[in-house]
Amino acid sequence: MKKLTAVLLSLLLLLSLGSALATEYNEPGTFPICKEKVTLTVAIADHAKIEDYETNWMTQYIEEKANVDLVFEIYPSAEYNTKINVMIQSGDKLPDIIIGSFSNAMVYSWAQEEALAPLTEYYNDPSVGYYMNDAVERTGANIFSQMTMPDGEIYAIPKLNQSSANEPIAKFQIYKPWLDALNLEAPTTTEEFHNVMHAFVTGDPNGNGIADEMGFVGYGGSNAKWFQALMSSFVYASRKVNFLVANDGVLSYAYTSDAWKEGLKFMRAMFEDGSIAVESLTQDDSQYKSARNTDVVTVGCIADTIPGSTYYTAGDDRYYNYLAIPPLFGPEGVQYAVYEPSACTPAFIVSADCEDPETAFRVGDLMVSEYLSIVTRFGKEGENWAWYKDYDRYPISDPAKFVAVKGAEPTIILFDPDFWGFTQQNNAWMQNGPFIRQYAIADGRMSELAIKSDTGVTENKVILTDGANRMYQESGWLPEEPFLPLLYTDEESAVINDIQATLTSFLEETTAAFLMGSKDIDAEWDSFQQELKTIGIDKALEINQTAYDRAYK
Repeated sequence: MKKLTAVLLSLLLLLSLGSALATEYNEPGTFPICKEKVTLTVAIADHAKIEDYETNWMTQYIEEKANVDLVFEIYPSAEYNTKINVMIQSGDKLPDIIIGSFSNAMVYSWAQEEALAPLTEYYNDPSVGYYMNDAVERTGANIFSQMTMPDGEIYAIPKLNQSSANEPIAKFQIYKPWLDALNLEAPTTTEEFHNVMHAFVTGDPNGNGIADEMGFVGYGGSNAKWFQALMSSFVYASRKVNFLVANDGVLSYAYTSDAWKEGLKFMRAMFEDGSIAVESLTQDDSQYKSARNTDVVTVGCIADTIPGSTYYTAGDDRYYNYLAIPPLFGPEGVQYAVYEPSACTPAFIVSADCEDPETAFRVGDLMVSEYLSIVTRFGKEGENWAWYKDYDRYPISDPAKFVAVKGAEPTIILFDPDFWGFTQQNNAWMQNGPFIRQYAIADGRMSELAIKSDTGVTENKVILTDGANRMYQESGWLPEEPFLPLLYTDEESAVINDIQATLTSFLEETTAAFLMGSKDIDAEWDSFQQELKTIGIDKALEINQTAYDRAYK
């Protein structure tokens, strides 16, 4: 293999030095981690907002607490992963530590080239993976299993951000003033939803005498968020996992079910009478944003993340006037929220060329401590943020008024100006590298700017928007057996990647045709299903089931 020579040389060197290279460590949880200083080389991508990795406060903190000297090899961010891959494929000597944002498939491929050091034994030893094991307790997440590759080994330390606002990705939000103008109640079922959307496009609720109202509006084509939200009133539909669903551990594709067919027919009827805007199939994100910011309100309902500055300018009243409503009950009583659980992604790997892999791992382990996981995102304590319990810069009238997610306990307060708003800073790595943050951090963070002006979450904003994040997370609408995107062996990937790409393309094309009426759903349903089989859906399902069983059984 490409790394065989390097590995043999490393072994010979270790044998010749005997115990001279054996690093000694202090007790778990005490500093410094290493009794004697260790030098480690680190590959990392440049970042426009980071002044200098060498002098960065976070770097200095890591070096002091671990008793290491980090020597950086910095590469352009635009081609960083490609650069690392070329180095591995060429058999070049690698830095001890490689930090970045990598896919599981990429890391597994590099591991199969014997370019990476397995980290499994360090994970499994609480005296070595001290902060990693604490992170499992803090988050309740199955971090070890998420990071385990198909060969049973772990090769990376992850980044993981748990957030109640992020996981249910398509929350229904309806424009309350239009309900009031037409004397309508918020819909709870798909039938009521159709009736309300039709009333929106025909009843002139914005009162300008022009038929410019749109009912339900999305973007991104068929199978995007708006589609997933509506289809999940018939059968659970998550594009993140290619519309696979689990029932007692047995997988199936949702779009082979009769329930999916009924969902298509329901949406077709809404497109036919204009209750769903046809733009949902054609417009992109920027066009969607423009539609939501017209001078006169023209959008009646969306299914998206809770809006903020991403879609509305500061002070725009419509931010406070979209009523967050639960997922809709379908005709068979189905009611799901589209859910993308917070997932670990590889961010820190140790190369096979590293002569002291345990110390390298311990550096990554330190980085996923609660403290550094906050620092890398929010900056230096005392300068960019403070613990809520220690905060005394301004009086807080009502803590519940300022937390990011209604009902969360306050955790940290972010100072004004916002850390990420700086042109350049030298306090933290801005999430370039591993971190693990539990729900409490994202949900319970507070803004000093809001505290200073005492204009945090107004009563109206709580009712109409912020309450939805926790409501969707905790109200029992999530799938009974959620799972993460599956990991495949090289052999599995070689087969399924082409099949899945063809399935996805065919599904999107056919779904759009069904919704617009250029294909008849009833008449062409059987031929649609037969074409799925011709493409190879049965083989794809078999591979997915094998990967699922490996991860969850």
